[in-house]
This record gives sequence, C-alpha cells and structure tokens, in this order.
Amino acid sequence: MPSFVKMSDLATHLEDKCSGVILIKALILELVFPITAAQKVVLNAHSSLKSIFSSLPNIIYTGCAKCGLELETDENKIYKQCFSCLPCTMKKIYYRPALMTIVDGIYKVRIHVESKLIEKILLNISPDQLKRIIGKISACHQEVILGESINFSSVDSIMEQQEH
Repeated sequence: MPSFVKMSDLATHLEDKCSGVILIKALILELVFPITAAQKVVLNAHSSLKSIFSSLPNIIYTGCAKCGLELETDENKIYKQCFSCLPCTMKKIYYRPALMTIVDGIYKVRIHVESKLIEKILLNISPDQLKRIIGKISACHQEVILGESINFSSVDSIMEQQEH
C-alpha cells in the first residue's frame, strides 16, 4: 500500500470534504443491481446460494465495447448497433452498475459501483468468465463456486472518487 494512502473510518470522510483515493475498512451489507425500473437483484448475507446463482445472468449484460451502452436485440436475437459509436461494432460483456451499501459500525452509506469495481468485489471474476461459467458447469457446482466468492463480511474497500 502506498505511503500516502492511510486506512481511515467512514465518519471522517462523511464529515470532511476530500478528493483522491481513500482506503476504508467497512462491511458490505448488500449489492442492489437495478435491472429495469420495476426489477432489481438484491444480494446480501440472507441470499441463498440458489438465489445468488439464479440472479447471476441478470447482473451482466452485453454492451458496446467503446461506450458500454447496453445493446438491445432484435426479434432474431441479433444485437443492434450502437449508433453513437459507429463505425465501432464490437460488443463486450459488462457487470451492471450496482448500489453497494456499506457500514463501518456507525454509518451506513450507499455507493454507486461501476462494472470494474463489481469485478474486484467478485474476486476478479470478469463478466466474460462469469458468462462462460454460467453456461458450462452444473447448477450444483455453480452454487458452491460462485456462492463462496461473494462474501458479505469484513472487506477492505478501496473507494476512488475518480475512476482511472
């Protein structure tokens, strides 16, 4: 850990304005993935392995490789192009952004978490790897492997106010 980054508590940063990288020791209470206006996936300590596994296909999506916009499919299940990024027609798998609720003992805060940080929380399992895992191994094995990687207990969270 670089010497200019020190571990602190959440209360310090809620009371003071600061910029840069901060390191906070906190518990992740839950991750909420909004899917549509009416549908969301909630993962927390009370989520069963079966419910975690069944929600995995919903927390990833196929998007434009350049801007990340979720791509729609036509009636033949062919992805439509992202017109704002033409001539780029490449696509990529992403984690959906989520609201992560953390607590440090006193304060409870919701933080908007983008795809790259979701990947780090899920032990660096890329969205591509997750999609392959979902498609290849049996439901029993998926529950064990992926359920063990989502741990809603003590986590050292690195929160960056600016994504690099």
